Amino acid sequence: MKKLLSVLIFTIATFALSAQSFRYQGFSGGMMLHAGYVQSKSSQAYFEGYQSLCQGVGGAARVHFGKYLRLGGEGYVSSANYDANESYVSLGWGGVLADVALPLKKWTLYAGSSFGGGSVQHLQRNRPLENDFIPDLSSNYRHYATMLLTPYVGVEYALNDGIHLTAKVDYAMPMAKDKQSICDFPLGPRLYIGFLFYHTNP
Repeated sequence: MKKLLSVLIFTIATFALSAQSFRYQGFSGGMMLHAGYVQSKSSQAYFEGYQSLCQGVGGAARVHFGKYLRLGGEGYVSSANYDANESYVSLGWGGVLADVALPLKKWTLYAGSSFGGGSVQHLQRNRPLENDFIPDLSSNYRHYATMLLTPYVGVEYALNDGIHLTAKVDYAMPMAKDKQSICDFPLGPRLYIGFLFYHTNP
């Protein structure tokens, strides 16, 4: 992932510096649904590792500068239920983003990264949930925040001048010195599909 991130940052810098003009060109934004595969390792005595499909929703907005550079922000919520005991993990995050876009007629390829904060909620049950009104002492719960760096690559297809269909893949990476504190973070790729609404200068 470090090599991928280095290539991504180098690509962004190269395209940004090669742009002849940073004149405001308009903005775009929209909503996206996503699905993915997340997992964690078992590195604490009271939490076991898990692996599961995840799903969620969110969106992004960008301001366009010149031909290539786009700046903006994004925010998403992603959750996964991963065993028969109804254990779940949820990640909500958002931050500022920067990417470069390469327009090819109706298609636009883009790559970039966002930087911001995220919050994880994790409930792990060690036995099935029962409606017996007895306190469940076999459950573990965590709620914590962490900074995130999220590189992504994607593609857009222009249905018309104002509406683009988009798909992208990202990978949210927690930034914490103490790796033990984020041992149950839901790591894995996510695939996004949605629509973007464009308002660009002629």
